[in-house]
Amino acid sequence: MLSYQTELCGFSVQWSPYDSKKLAVGTSQNFGIVGTGKQEILRVQEREIHKICSFYTPNAIYDCCWSESNERHLLSACGDGTIRLWDIGTSVNPRQTWAEHKAEVSSLSWNVLNKDWFVSVGWDGTIALWTPESMWPLHRWREQEICLYDCVWAPQHAHLTMTVGSDGKMKIWDVRNRQPSLVVDAHAFEILCCDWNKYDQNIVATGSIDKTIKIWDTRQLKTPVNTLFAHNYAVRKLTWSPHYRSQFFSASYDMTCILWDLSIDEPIVHRFEHHTEFCVGLSYNQFIEGKISSCGWDRHIFVWTLKPQSLY
Repeated sequence: MLSYQTELCGFSVQWSPYDSKKLAVGTSQNFGIVGTGKQEILRVQEREIHKICSFYTPNAIYDCCWSESNERHLLSACGDGTIRLWDIGTSVNPRQTWAEHKAEVSSLSWNVLNKDWFVSVGWDGTIALWTPESMWPLHRWREQEICLYDCVWAPQHAHLTMTVGSDGKMKIWDVRNRQPSLVVDAHAFEILCCDWNKYDQNIVATGSIDKTIKIWDTRQLKTPVNTLFAHNYAVRKLTWSPHYRSQFFSASYDMTCILWDLSIDEPIVHRFEHHTEFCVGLSYNQFIEGKISSCGWDRHIFVWTLKPQSLY
């Protein structure tokens, strides 16, 4: 397992969709409560991790997201309500700054099918659809009196995005419409994270401060397919595997990461306890099977690879 220490607390980590060795890390001073942020871009070699470049922001960075249309471009979601677009191939940065949100921007997702679009959500209850060529959102939706914490595009449908937030609801939006296509009372408490299965467009997962992860089939939403208990505190991040239909990782405020496999009777494959503070970021490498990275408030980035024979 490789490790790298960041200057500030880790909040988000994402592998490049173009380069198997390039990793983006969004970080924040003072646990994201007050202070600056720093966007770091790292190169992960076989035996070491080193920094390629970095960019400071006046406020915390809560999420980061690579462009799907330009391998040099990267987004940061900032605590001052701005979204910043960086170009790692030039010294003139940020390339663009958007200030549509009126509170912290909590999550960003770039569309893997319509590569000109990305979506953002924030603590102001706003969902915004963007193209990097415009200073203004293409569309904007406003949820009343709730905070939105996570958003993710459907990997097999260019117009569908999922959001979760403080009202305990999971919502699926068709961006061609003004109202959500599906609304599910998924948890009785705040939902912090969600993700779409990469192989089955009907299967999604949600993670909540109630310590549970729920697996849903969007064709029948009366009850979840699975309710999983293993974390001792809120589930902060989850991500489905790009290589195995039934596997996903979760990260929690209990400082652990868990690898799950829904195809076996005891779905917990392994619990990782390498972080010493809240674990809040996870990302699978699309190019290297079993390679994953995590980040946490302990200012450490970890990268490791699980061989298929070591999973069970």
